[in-house]
Amino acid sequence: NYIIISLIKKDYNFLFIFKNKFFLFFFAFYTYIIFLSLFSNDVIFSLKSTLPFIKFIFIFLAFDYLKSNNILSFNFTIIVFASVVLFVLFDSLIQIIFGFNFFLMKPVYGQISGIFGNEQILGSYLSRSLVILASFLTLINYKNKNTFFLIVLLILISGFVILFSGERTALFNFFLFLFFVSFFKILKI
Repeated sequence: NYIIISLIKKDYNFLFIFKNKFFLFFFAFYTYIIFLSLFSNDVIFSLKSTLPFIKFIFIFLAFDYLKSNNILSFNFTIIVFASVVLFVLFDSLIQIIFGFNFFLMKPVYGQISGIFGNEQILGSYLSRSLVILASFLTLINYKNKNTFFLIVLLILISGFVILFSGERTALFNFFLFLFFVSFFKILKI
């Protein structure tokens, strides 16, 4: 919808996106995975899984449009994202402590799943969201002690919940995140 509105109002410069490094990086990556799909053993199956990635270009365009027209601010985005992640964390802690969460869901097969119910993706969601949220919080004010304390607390609680989720890949991603945080902290990057 936003593309159609932009074209009608003529208030969006689509050539600007080709100067954006994030867009160019994603476009190059998207072209690369499509190219690899064309040379796979099962081309149709491979393209079915890679073609939907085009949606991220439209998400980028929508976010850029909202940001450039002052409809959406960076701080508001951080607040909404942080609220969602903190709700998922708090809900999962309630499920760990009491055996059920806010929606009266119980752990599935002894693994904490939080708001995701039967889907065992809590650890995966947290391990990926933690990287984004920690990056956002660092961008706000890196030298603030309260921000540092909040990031450390968030990492500890996330690690605890990821451990109880029982997902080995998520736990590996979490430790990989800790390694990179430590590495960059030592190098002071």
